[in-house]
Amino acid sequence: MKTKTDKYQVLDIISEVIEKKHKVDDQYIFQDTRKREVCDLRKVFFYLATRFTNLPLQDIGNYSKHRGRGSAHNHATIIYSSKLVKDWISIDKEYKEYIGEIENEVKYFVDYEQYRYDESNKYKKKIAKKIYHEEDIVFLTKYSEITEKLYKNREFIDNLADTINELITNKEENNERVYQASQEDSRLGMVQGLQY
Repeated sequence: MKTKTDKYQVLDIISEVIEKKHKVDDQYIFQDTRKREVCDLRKVFFYLATRFTNLPLQDIGNYSKHRGRGSAHNHATIIYSSKLVKDWISIDKEYKEYIGEIENEVKYFVDYEQYRYDESNKYKKKIAKKIYHEEDIVFLTKYSEITEKLYKNREFIDNLADTINELITNKEENNERVYQASQEDSRLGMVQGLQY
């Protein structure tokens, strides 16, 4: 059961990277078993969870239950698992490279998620800044109604944005044509005036 909550977003990324690398399903790491192959992957998960998040150990342990395990892992299990992985990294060069590959992939996705978060905040601030200074109540009312409808019907946004951009582009092109025509007319008058 994948989550989309902010709290577990990085943990979702870590588990997904490990699952894809080992070609296992999304319940594999969190099953209630002590099989070595499962426990080894779970140790890697806990190690990376402590490296890439600032979550309390209890929250990391609760994630196991959230993902389908019968009970949460306790903080001692997470500390012990992380220590084992650190020890293996310090003595096994191949294992260190393996963990490095997973860390790089997790870092890529975590950085991408941070980028998306930053970009969305940039647009939110832009919208809020424009609306905050608006005084026209009729405009604000219509803007609010449109926003509500768009929010409820997100699938229409791409089509609507394309249509609005096309309308604005056409209007700007028409305005440019009118401006150019008026310039040409005024030049014609000047030229005609000089001929007389």
